[in-house]
Amino acid sequence: MSGLQLFKQLLTKECCPGMHWDSARNRFKFAARSLFMPLSTVKYLSGLTDTACCDAILKKQPLLPTKLQRPYLSINFHRKNKSAAICDHYRITKAVLPPEIFSQIYSNERFYLCPVEGKEGLCHLWLDVQDAFNKEGELTLEMRDDAGEILARSAFTLLNLDGKRTLFIGALQGGVSEQAHGAIRAATKNCHGVFPKRILTEVICLIASLFQCQQIIASSNETHIYRSRRYRHKKLTQWVADYNAFWESVGGTANPQQEYILPLTLPRKPVDEIASKKRAEYRRRYQLLDDVAQSVSERLQLPQTENKTDVQHHII
Repeated sequence: MSGLQLFKQLLTKECCPGMHWDSARNRFKFAARSLFMPLSTVKYLSGLTDTACCDAILKKQPLLPTKLQRPYLSINFHRKNKSAAICDHYRITKAVLPPEIFSQIYSNERFYLCPVEGKEGLCHLWLDVQDAFNKEGELTLEMRDDAGEILARSAFTLLNLDGKRTLFIGALQGGVSEQAHGAIRAATKNCHGVFPKRILTEVICLIASLFQCQQIIASSNETHIYRSRRYRHKKLTQWVADYNAFWESVGGTANPQQEYILPLTLPRKPVDEIASKKRAEYRRRYQLLDDVAQSVSERLQLPQTENKTDVQHHII
């Protein structure tokens, strides 16, 4: 199927991957916006149809054909960047992941990565495709407690940027429910003082390594999609995260585009910088993160790049 054929099938409901396309109003908006970028739209849709398992991806991502018409990943991404990024992501994930893992991720259920075993209980890591983050990344990594409460979520896309394979983080946030604050505090204590966001960031760095990425880039307070003209007045009142402070806390540095370049491996403090009475606790943090990294690597059936540091000399 060509991109033009997919376009026609979406407008006529011959292809209807989700409830969004049941609406004549939504189909009209898609068609009208496409008129302002006809060649780009057909090229983008052609890129999608060339992707293996296109039908399964559309069922999990029914708004995928509309992404060219909305802000995506960062305000620095324009039409050509967005199209290339999305098509890159599916080519990369299809090429790297074992077929059964790829199929599971794009099934109706989220993909279970591994448990995070703390002092007094378990938390859990999941990989999913979530419509709530469809403008901020193609994959969502989330951490939940044993009761299912969301502790942290991050959305990212794998792409080629400036000639480098890149993992681009479009979103990172904590839980948003009324119970989330208490659950995050309890999970942090359970995980020897490691915040859920920090655990997610460690896992994202691991995923970048498993996919042989050469750089990790993250959107900032200035470049997040909610800074775009489309969302500036509607969404900024909901903005509570300080991305810049967090990225800097894990060793990130701002680039000229006001995005953050993150280290491929998060820095670890030398043991002599930690008070002796706290060293045992920090070693337990280190071991927890090593256990998670090993479990994620085994679950994704991909070899882990050797980037560990001797626990006797460095700790988190």
